[in-house]
Amino acid sequence: MNRPLPTAIDVAATAASYLEEALGVLALRLKHEVAVTRVLRGDTRQENFLGLFLAEEDAQAMLDEIAGRTAVEGGAETLDRIARLEAAQRRRRRAHPDLPWSRLAHAFRLTEAELDLILLAAAPSIDPRFGRVYGFLNDDMARRILTPALAQRLLAAHEIDLATLRTSLAPTRPLRRHGLVQIADTSPLMEAALTVPEPVIDLLLGADTPDPTLAALTDRFDGNGAITDENLVVLVGPDCGAAALDAAGPAAVVRLEAARVAHLDPSALRNTVRAFLRQAHLAGDLPYLAGFATAPQATRADLALLATAPCLLDAPRMGLWAQAGLAAPERAAPPLPPQAESTLFGPSPLAIATGIPLLDRLALRNRFATAPSNLEAAVRARAAQGMDGVAELVETTFGPADLVLAPAALRQLADFASWRRHAPRVLNEWRFAAAFRRRPGAVALFRGPSGTGKTMAASVVANAMSLPLFRVEIAGLVSKYIGETEKNLERLFAAAAASDVVLFFDEADALFGKRTEVADAHDRYANLETSYLLQRIEAQDGAVILATNLQDNIDPAFLRRIDMVVDFPAPTGPDRLRLWDRLRSTAAPLAADLDLPFLAAGFELTGGEIRNILVAAAHAAARDGVPIGMRELVRALAQEWQKSGRPLRRTQFGPYFVHLREPPP
Repeated sequence: MNRPLPTAIDVAATAASYLEEALGVLALRLKHEVAVTRVLRGDTRQENFLGLFLAEEDAQAMLDEIAGRTAVEGGAETLDRIARLEAAQRRRRRAHPDLPWSRLAHAFRLTEAELDLILLAAAPSIDPRFGRVYGFLNDDMARRILTPALAQRLLAAHEIDLATLRTSLAPTRPLRRHGLVQIADTSPLMEAALTVPEPVIDLLLGADTPDPTLAALTDRFDGNGAITDENLVVLVGPDCGAAALDAAGPAAVVRLEAARVAHLDPSALRNTVRAFLRQAHLAGDLPYLAGFATAPQATRADLALLATAPCLLDAPRMGLWAQAGLAAPERAAPPLPPQAESTLFGPSPLAIATGIPLLDRLALRNRFATAPSNLEAAVRARAAQGMDGVAELVETTFGPADLVLAPAALRQLADFASWRRHAPRVLNEWRFAAAFRRRPGAVALFRGPSGTGKTMAASVVANAMSLPLFRVEIAGLVSKYIGETEKNLERLFAAAAASDVVLFFDEADALFGKRTEVADAHDRYANLETSYLLQRIEAQDGAVILATNLQDNIDPAFLRRIDMVVDFPAPTGPDRLRLWDRLRSTAAPLAADLDLPFLAAGFELTGGEIRNILVAAAHAAARDGVPIGMRELVRALAQEWQKSGRPLRRTQFGPYFVHLREPPP
């Protein structure tokens, strides 16, 4: 179906006009019902005290009313006129598919009687005078609300029997399942209060301003026409964002991402998704539930009940939503388009644009199409969305020139950085995913002594992928309470999957430790945490880097799940000289007595230690107002050397030992 989409002003005006007419017709039906009720109750009823006391004659009158309702004529001509007006309202509703009421019926598969029930329940919230009339008809002026019993009387034109009405109000039926009508938890059901949530009333009135709380959780990608795909569809594969735009055609796509609502409990999440779908359907937008396919089974089952066409969902692989009970066709998203070849550690804007995750393309289409200079920053910001609170962002501009490593290690880093770019071709086109049960995720282990550049290398890889690097704070993940560590890890991996980032576990041996013989409950639960990590690492779709100084402490089962091991040995003499020579690339004033080859040959230091020495020497020179010379470097080196308990020997420092004997300035 493809129909023109009116402006928000047109829709609001039409919605308000329709609602005004519908309430006018409802007033006529209520006027008739009040007249019939007066006849049946008789002239002796104490209407000013309805519900406050019940005399014997009033009780008898109520029984007479129940027994005689069908015998009262009530004016056949009046009833015919009301029926004609109600039929005209329904025809107008069908003739204007862009009315909120028509969209409501279409999206949630509502009957005419259910739409009228929503109108009856909403009337007291729109005009309090309807509430007072309801109080009279309820025989209790303190209960100015619609009840199922009163609804059955007012829906007589639809010939709704008691069983049908109760079925319509069941929790699994559309009215309550989608939060269109709320029913008080009281007994008996026929006297429970029926109300319509205020956000639904706003939508029915044609309001075009979304709930601010909901707006903060969603992204809107504007179109200029109607939805072209009115099905319930699961998009499968890496290119779900572009496929969503294709399905929407010229219409707007409104996306709710799992990472944005990961902090909500199941009840709050259910209500948020209900509100999101209602608002999208009534606004004529195409709702897109993104990233929920890897949520727990119970969460997916809840969402499967709520999702109504037109609606899009996505999944990294086939069958995840079918397992949750969602009967929707699965459509394979197209693979990444071919991209221009570029150097690994300096991708061109074209390479960035075609190599980013496709949910990012969805955002970039609207926001950054006219600002290519902001493309890389936009990709990074979009990819990192949802990671707040689970890991720390590491921002650097390091490139391959900053790494002092053996050529073999640099090649390994280049291979790892290109893994994600080539995953669609290898896994989908070449069908390695089906043949070897492989996923697009990749795991690397960086091993070597502290200070050898593992963190810098992780930054270089992340920059090459044009993705943000997030360092996992292990202390914040591990909890002494049973099951909490697993929950924290699940939240971390779910946020990473939805945000598409590079996860960096520094000192990974603390979390990925070996399983032990079970001697007590602590050992059993520690082993459970390791087993959970084994499963979760294998199931993830993103890039993960583990860094450790103690590989022997890592459980051997993790090594099978690691795609690449990169060694970071302590630097040799020539490598150390390259690290010392970085001082010359700065703008700091340098003294003529610098003897960097002497320092590189005589002191076995790591890159991290050399960095600390250079920074400390620079601060000392700035304090004394002198260039950086051997005196500042030797003194800073001595402080760093003694950190690890190594002695200061005159023979090692040679002619520069004299600087250690000079009094402080």
